[in-house]
Amino acid sequence: LEFGGSYGFSVDKEDKRILEDEFQINTQILRTQYIFGGGLLWTPIYGKTQLPSGQVVYFDSFGTAQVGMTGINYTYEQCSDPPPDKADILPAKPAPQTKSYPTLTVGVGQKYFLTRDFGLRWEVRDYPFSYEKGDGSCTPDVAQGSEVHNNITLQMGASTFF
Repeated sequence: LEFGGSYGFSVDKEDKRILEDEFQINTQILRTQYIFGGGLLWTPIYGKTQLPSGQVVYFDSFGTAQVGMTGINYTYEQCSDPPPDKADILPAKPAPQTKSYPTLTVGVGQKYFLTRDFGLRWEVRDYPFSYEKGDGSCTPDVAQGSEVHNNITLQMGASTFF
């Protein structure tokens, strides 16, 4: 069994700044704020290899399948408030909010045990989830259908064992 979570923030790219500053184009971006989940980790392959120095390195390959939640932070930067003379007929700019969506996770990776108390790990995961397209629009109350989004991550780490 494996449980995990991530919380983060988004940094805008230079391309987004150029579109906004030079062309007055405001983009709509899905900003992942958090991901958490739990599920099964299966390790079907164990192995070892000998380096030219004579050192033996043990490794295992694994796959994971999980369920969890992904939180998307909607800032509505692309929306603007209606002019004062039309404020009674046009919708106001929505307040920023974070919405949660059920998420499935699949991934593969390997662990390398370099010494008795030190190891390295790499892993690729896909976090697909279905979201309502209208949630990020300037009129979030209007249904616009749903779409699937994939957050794909490459994780690398080091571990020490006591």
